[in-house]
Amino acid sequence: MATHTILGGKVHVYKRPNSSLWQCSTYLAGRNRRTSTKQESLALAKEVVSDSWWKLVFGVAPDHDGCSIRQRGQSAALSHKLRS
Repeated sequence: MATHTILGGKVHVYKRPNSSLWQCSTYLAGRNRRTSTKQESLALAKEVVSDSWWKLVFGVAPDHDGCSIRQRGQSAALSHKLRS
């Protein structure tokens, strides 16, 4: 089974045998979450997963303005601290 780890090890993207679509899984808030990306392309699957993960964790999709994931994470963490 082809497997890739993204977002600093937080998400796994994989393709199951006999499937043309990429799947993803993550452990968040005490639960293991799995779903299909509905993508046949690994690059598109990773993009879908990244956007979905950001929405799940922070409630918003990342703005694709060239910021690194680390920069977006730091910005989101700061925003969360400010809201608390």
